[in-house]
Amino acid sequence: MYMTHLPKGESVGSCNYMMDNKRFKEICGRIKNRQLGNKGIGTYSEKSLHAALKYYCEPNESKHEIRVGGYIADIYTGEKIIEIQSGRLYALRNKLAVFLDIAPVTVVYPIPIVYGVQTVNGKETNFKTTNSENLRQKKLRDFELFFEELYGLRDFLGRRELTVRAILTAVVSIEYSRRPRKKRGTKQKTTRKIDTLPVSLLDEVVLREPRDYLYFVPEELPEPFTSKEYSVTAGINLSCGRMMLCMFVQLGILRQIGTRKRWRLYERVVKDYEFCDYYAYDYDVLTHDPSVIS
Repeated sequence: MYMTHLPKGESVGSCNYMMDNKRFKEICGRIKNRQLGNKGIGTYSEKSLHAALKYYCEPNESKHEIRVGGYIADIYTGEKIIEIQSGRLYALRNKLAVFLDIAPVTVVYPIPIVYGVQTVNGKETNFKTTNSENLRQKKLRDFELFFEELYGLRDFLGRRELTVRAILTAVVSIEYSRRPRKKRGTKQKTTRKIDTLPVSLLDEVVLREPRDYLYFVPEELPEPFTSKEYSVTAGINLSCGRMMLCMFVQLGILRQIGTRKRWRLYERVVKDYEFCDYYAYDYDVLTHDPSVIS
């Protein structure tokens, strides 16, 4: 996946957010020690990653879990609404239809990268780090999944009142290990995931205006281009590439101009690449660094 090179502390897009990894790590430490989240964790089946992002986006707990227009908003400040959703973004459609008429909405989508697995069995705790190749593949697949999820909100994207923040986080998966029961002819799973503990911020993508989505169209891709050429250049699978192009056409940053054999041809409508510097993302930055999870 092509990514934008960002100076430390900046995010792509027309709506600029400053990443504060130091504050996020402090929140993660307090979440781990259960010093935060007394109101939220457990009340709405909230996990550690969700709770950490909620306090990161809005430290004031009195603004958490507020009823707005018949729905519960993760955060409502009186001026804006923030919804943190780790999956099934299409499930937010009914909420967004109501929320967007009340206040500007930011949808925060966490992309957890598992740097290690902590296994507990009641007697001892074991920790195992994830190898670098698995980290690279996981990050690529999760960005594809992000756009597959985002496709469910395509009718709302591009509205001035809606901002989407994809936040890449390093996490440790907490799993419970048990002794498998002996049963002939079956293979039982011996571990069960019980939580995802965030430890650090890695990157962030902010999407607000339609032109921000040009961020995912490589500048060097010659026109006109097919979905296959786009997918190869962007480094994603063809199915996801077709879905993204369909969404970009709906946003108005691309248009279809005909066909080449059986392939549809596309060209850019918006061609302003001046607001960001494109390059192929260096996946080696995901090589395991102990300081990330320390």
